[in-house]
Amino acid sequence: SENGEWLTVRILPIQDKQSTFVDDEYTHYYQISFDGIDAVLGSTIDGSNVLVWQNDGLTYQVSSSSDLSAEGIKLDSSSNG
Repeated sequence: SENGEWLTVRILPIQDKQSTFVDDEYTHYYQISFDGIDAVLGSTIDGSNVLVWQNDGLTYQVSSSSDLSAEGIKLDSSSNG
């Protein structure tokens, strides 16, 4: 966008073998649930976020430069990983 914010959505089929690399130095991870689906939310020190889950043979990844809590996702800081 004009103000530098971005949002990326990826939807991919689950293959036999997949790898995911995560940053554990600059990102805090939270396990969340919505609509009965377990997901992982990563929040980085620069304010960007990534939300990942799988359902019906697909992997979903939503990445954003903005705070996802503004979109209705609330984090409990006591569960901070």
